[in-house]
Amino acid sequence: MKGSTVTLYIVTVVLLALSLVGGFLLQRVGAVAPDVDVRDVYAVLMAVGLALLAGQTVLVMRSLAARLRQRSREVEELTERLEQMRTIDDLTKAYNRRMLEQVLERTVEQVRRYHTPMAGILFDVDAFHDINARQGYRAGDALLVDLSRRVRAQIRRSDMFFRWGGGTFIILAWHSDLEQAEICARKLQEVVSGLGVVGPEGEGVQQLTACFALTTLGDGDT
Repeated sequence: MKGSTVTLYIVTVVLLALSLVGGFLLQRVGAVAPDVDVRDVYAVLMAVGLALLAGQTVLVMRSLAARLRQRSREVEELTERLEQMRTIDDLTKAYNRRMLEQVLERTVEQVRRYHTPMAGILFDVDAFHDINARQGYRAGDALLVDLSRRVRAQIRRSDMFFRWGGGTFIILAWHSDLEQAEICARKLQEVVSGLGVVGPEGEGVQQLTACFALTTLGDGDT
């Protein structure tokens, strides 16, 4: 678009210059040959030049509009990334603690208004700091990423998955009572035990373990 715009601009300028020069020459010709209508020829040259100038203006405006749309998309993408940085844990891609606090502020009112039960499941990876100390932070981070991916594959789309910090995670499950939360927690225990970590003394690979806590939120809770 940019190259064609520049080319058309150059052609337009050249034609306008030629029309001016041609007009001067035609005046000289008219002086020699009175039967030639100089004004008509000059008008044609000017019309062609102005038409090309109008076309160049249209191309410039289209180019500017395309650039503005591109800038608008870039701003939207940047805004979305900034919003994700505020609410998404960068490592595990779970919602972060800030998002949990925001959701909890709205949850009590929603439960009261719509009489919708909600269950909360908290689980904490056992001795996660020791795992980091033995295997290094990169291995610990990789473990959390793998665990989070497996947990998201296990829970429902309507459930919200948060990382509280370290190896502690929270799940808010809408339309769930305590019995349903217990079923979900048992499935999550299987997910956790499906991962392995190096033992305290470096002896082989042991199953990962975690402790779980369950709660429910009803109409009368605050």
